[in-house]
Amino acid sequence: MKLDHSSITEINNYLDLLYNQLPALENSQDELHRFWCRSYDRDIANMSLSMGLFLLHPAFHKRMDGTNIELKHQGDFSGKQKEGLMVNKCQIGILVEDAVCAGTKTVSDHNWPRSLGGPTRGANHLELCGACNGAKSNSILLFNWKQDITDVEWIGELLRDICGARGGCN
Repeated sequence: MKLDHSSITEINNYLDLLYNQLPALENSQDELHRFWCRSYDRDIANMSLSMGLFLLHPAFHKRMDGTNIELKHQGDFSGKQKEGLMVNKCQIGILVEDAVCAGTKTVSDHNWPRSLGGPTRGANHLELCGACNGAKSNSILLFNWKQDITDVEWIGELLRDICGARGGCN
C-alpha cells in the first residue's frame, strides 16, 4: 500500500500527538483542559483530521473534576445494530483499495479504532473476516487519511459532545 504525502503527514501528526504530546498531558486534568481549549475549534472545518481524531482520544473523556464523560455510541456493536449493517462479506476493500477477501464468517469492527475514541455506529462500522480483523487490529494506518474532517460527520458530533460535557473552555 502506497500512501500519498498528505496522508503520511496526517499520520505523522497524529502519531506525534499520541506519543509525544499525550504522555506530557495525561497526568494533569488542567493540562489536558488547556490543551483541549487551545486545539479545539467550534468550526470543525478549521481543524486538521489528525487533531480532530486526537481530541477524540479517551484521555479527553473526562471533566475538569476527573469524572468520566459518557458518550453515545461507545462500546461494542449490539445485535440490533449489526442486523442492519452485516452482509456476511469481508469489507477489507474499503480499507485497502482493490483488496478482495472471500471471508464470509465476519465480525463487526470499527474503522477508526474504539480504543482511540472511535464510535460504535454505522458510519464507523466495518465488517471484516477474522483474519483481516486480526491483521487490522487497532491500526490507524488503514484509515482514510485523504478525507476532510468535515466528511467524517461523527468526528464533529463527538467533539461537540465532549466540549459540552467538559464545560467548554472557560
